[in-house]
Amino acid sequence: MSDFNEPTNTSLYSGIWATVRGLVASCVKLDPSSDTNLPTGAMRLESTFRGFQRWSGSAWVDYLPGTENWTPSYGAAGSMTYTSVTTDYAKYFKFGKWIIFRIKATGTTGGTASNYVTFSLPTAPATAAIAQFSAMIFDTSLSGDVSLGHAFNLTGSTVGVFNFNNSNWGLGTGRSIYVSGLYEVSA
Repeated sequence: MSDFNEPTNTSLYSGIWATVRGLVASCVKLDPSSDTNLPTGAMRLESTFRGFQRWSGSAWVDYLPGTENWTPSYGAAGSMTYTSVTTDYAKYFKFGKWIIFRIKATGTTGGTASNYVTFSLPTAPATAAIAQFSAMIFDTSLSGDVSLGHAFNLTGSTVGVFNFNNSNWGLGTGRSIYVSGLYEVSA
């Protein structure tokens, strides 16, 4: 525990270096939360949510948030369905007007085969034309392996995930999508 008002010109010489080492240690650890007399604007890495916080003078305030989870909805093109979907992860990080996200989900395609499945983003992009993302697909009807695909914003917050050659998805269980990307939001 360090006091950011120390050392002063009246501090004992014998304790100055211990005080300075304590202050440096607090800064290096990025966790001055147990210290006293913090300067306004001090930063810490808050490990619970893995993000940065800034000291307002009276409380810690989120500065750069960590990753957040979201619950996407799923669907498919035409009369194809994408159901019984298990979301292994759906995480995003918002930095100003930008969102970086990753999603991995596995479900069952049914109905009449079509060329894409869909999922919803955490927030709609500001401009759909620039919302294009990297995708990998595991569709046993293609090759039984993970293959490259592509994904882009269709409307609002709905993203279509396509096979590498825009062919129809196969029908059945174990159809996985792995998508990551960066896009701009309005606010």
